[in-house]
Amino acid sequence: MGTSFRYYLLFSSLLLTVKTASAATVNYSLEAGAQYSDNIMRDETDQVTDTAGRLAATLNVTDENSVHDFELGMNLEYLNYKDDTYDDDVYANINLASVWGLVDDTVTWTVDGFFGQQSIDPFAVRTPDNIQDTGFITTGPNLVMRFTDLDSFTLGYRYNDFYAEETDADYQSNTVTASLARRTSPLLTVSLNGSYNDLDYQEPTLNDFEDTRYSVLLTGSTQTTAYNLEFGQIYIDFSDGSEIENRLRRLSLSRQLNRSNAVSILYTETVDNGAAALDPDRVTDTVTADLFVNELARISYEHDTGKLRLNLSYSYSDQDYVEQDTLDQRVRFGTFNAVYGTPLNLRYTFDYIYSYRDVHGSDRIDEENTIRVGLEKRLSRTMDLIFSIENFVRESTEQVQDIDENVYRLTFRHRENI
Repeated sequence: MGTSFRYYLLFSSLLLTVKTASAATVNYSLEAGAQYSDNIMRDETDQVTDTAGRLAATLNVTDENSVHDFELGMNLEYLNYKDDTYDDDVYANINLASVWGLVDDTVTWTVDGFFGQQSIDPFAVRTPDNIQDTGFITTGPNLVMRFTDLDSFTLGYRYNDFYAEETDADYQSNTVTASLARRTSPLLTVSLNGSYNDLDYQEPTLNDFEDTRYSVLLTGSTQTTAYNLEFGQIYIDFSDGSEIENRLRRLSLSRQLNRSNAVSILYTETVDNGAAALDPDRVTDTVTADLFVNELARISYEHDTGKLRLNLSYSYSDQDYVEQDTLDQRVRFGTFNAVYGTPLNLRYTFDYIYSYRDVHGSDRIDEENTIRVGLEKRLSRTMDLIFSIENFVRESTEQVQDIDENVYRLTFRHRENI
């Protein structure tokens, strides 16, 4: 059985299981339309135009009750290119988070994962020729022993499976975790944590490793504020006999300023491989088997008055690779989204995405800017007409001139709640 099919089958089976629950909330949308690009291959000199027919669907399932918590998000897109610039293909993105109660809340089973497309060469411009399917599944039991109302001990096991279609980064690993926690006050819980992860790459030339971590974690929350503070140590032993040691630090703080505004900050220092780095809390769109020390800082802001919604996020990541210094890099990534609704069933949308990569091991700098503006007209309770224009610009020290692409898209969308 192919690895891609394995992930599709697993997610589909879980979806069917949850759909039998009457409490599940299901939202879906269907889209049909066309898009035109004036530089579809994103080439700096040879600009090729093409038009593509587009079909898309989204599905979101949420089910929370005393037995399990389940959240599934799926996006499917099919593109048919008029001039056959690229092969017709279906692109899928799936995210799953679930916890199933086996014996009340004492014994639970967790299944988390994703399936999607990531870049093959993170230093090249992203096109259909430079993406690959990737998938990650982690599953296993949790045992929670409560000694008193304030004290508990949690023991967990996870089997992890990561797959990349092109990059030699496939691996399987087994993780054991333990946590001793005490709630010292209504606003503070302190825990001592440990984990051991034994990771084996499928590619025999790659260096397998054992990852051991110890940390102290403080968590707390009020009606408007939630925070986590973690500090500890990481020890990694490689199969070739070498080893590294690094600090583990994490600080996260989120605060609801008022009914319309919220802000959050995040700082982490940890050791990652390319699969773990697909976590949005770390770095974006990077698949590699190489371990790196990753320092990341992020700030996010949300504003929502119903009529106007704003989302702003900016992150900075400093990645020092353990074995290949030429890959050391600093990454800045920012997003801004605005949605404004009017009484005439019109919505104006604006998106801005900024990416900056400084590979200081090779003096290479890549910078990308994407701007998208859109107009949505509600035709009925469940039907929308959407028109958008997108501009993409990439500047790089490896290019003779900038890459510039404009995409015009017209879409009919049907959405429904079940």
